[in-house]
Amino acid sequence: MEINTNSSRLTNGFHLLVDSLKLNGLDTMFGVAGIPVTDLARLAQAKGIRYIGFHNEASAGNAAAIAGYLTQKPGICLTVSAPGFLNGMVALANATTNAFPMIQISGSRDRAIVDLQQGDDEELDQMNAGKPYAKAAYRVNRAEDIGIGLARAIRAAVSGRPGGVYLDLPASVLSATVDTESAARTLVCVIDAAPRQLPAPGEIQPRTAWVNELVQSKQTDIERVPAHLVANHNPMNFYSALAAIKVVLADRPDVYLVNERANTLDIARNVIDMRTPLKRLDSGTWGVMGIGRGYAIGAAVVSGKPVVAIEGDSTFGFSGMEIETICRYHLPIVTVVFNNGGIERGNDVKRSEGVAPAPPVLMNQSRYDKFIEAFGGDGYQAFDPQGLTTALTEALASGKSSLIDCAIDPNAATENGHIRNLDPQCSIAQSK
Repeated sequence: MEINTNSSRLTNGFHLLVDSLKLNGLDTMFGVAGIPVTDLARLAQAKGIRYIGFHNEASAGNAAAIAGYLTQKPGICLTVSAPGFLNGMVALANATTNAFPMIQISGSRDRAIVDLQQGDDEELDQMNAGKPYAKAAYRVNRAEDIGIGLARAIRAAVSGRPGGVYLDLPASVLSATVDTESAARTLVCVIDAAPRQLPAPGEIQPRTAWVNELVQSKQTDIERVPAHLVANHNPMNFYSALAAIKVVLADRPDVYLVNERANTLDIARNVIDMRTPLKRLDSGTWGVMGIGRGYAIGAAVVSGKPVVAIEGDSTFGFSGMEIETICRYHLPIVTVVFNNGGIERGNDVKRSEGVAPAPPVLMNQSRYDKFIEAFGGDGYQAFDPQGLTTALTEALASGKSSLIDCAIDPNAATENGHIRNLDPQCSIAQSK
């Protein structure tokens, strides 16, 4: 951690942070390089931390969040200042809501200029902006406090109810120099960050009515779903496509399943069984769209296991460019895009003249398989259940980064999936 100078042995904030991460066993970092953290990412990689670079901070944050969930150690997300910080906050807030341990580390700008609002580049009071959406938020103002700052972030992320923690590092702190010997004494190794706390006897009482309601709902699905799975639809609907995937995954308990909403997520929860804990990674409490690529990458990186990410063409668009990230790191992820040409469904009728389609409609001739091929991955098309089963089996066996463009009937979806009752409807006729 030394910097050679003619006068003394010095280190700086960059080295102190990387050394603190390593001291606490945090060996993986997901992020987007840029001012003022590019050299931090380079140094982390040079010192043995696995760095996974993304196109968008939200996807990097989602990867860190799911890594934290799977490892029970805080996932680390690195972002640039201001807009990059805000992009990451989407994932940090989602991590906090879902109790995923995560730390977002963002570089920030000159405090003296920011606090007086004098117009610094990417000026934003990031710590206070992040507080409402994080379990905790800290700012390090001195390089010699980086060790304790990271230690507090680790403890906050994993203790009690886990969540997302924001750690703000001004550029001046990262570049500040400190005597090496003194700096070494500032590093903190967190011991037993989440002490086990047993509930008092008799405190946990299952609510009988709630449990009975779940049992009844499960039985209803058991009786209802099989009829949908055996129906032969042409083109495929969500049930027939998921039935084809179900057959393949039944023989692959090692595979992580990532799901996004709405119909693709809701129906997959009913159709695809999970036999191993922590293997279904989906939109969670908020029903967030855009988690797909981040969750898939995070799971593949920390587990080394294959991942199948099933999502609609709309949700794919939220983080689709991370397909390049998947291919760049040669990750064993198979993305299955349910392509029905729309948000929910692709058959909505436009309500004005001209070429613009209806608000929920996407391009129904999109070829997502060609998208991954542009980055060196394997692309497949599937038009029927047999073709989908064959493509998924082959893609998983290859261990390569793959994408299956799965043609779905544009009329098949239910708007807003299983929660359509939450969407208010306009019943007043449009005046002409």
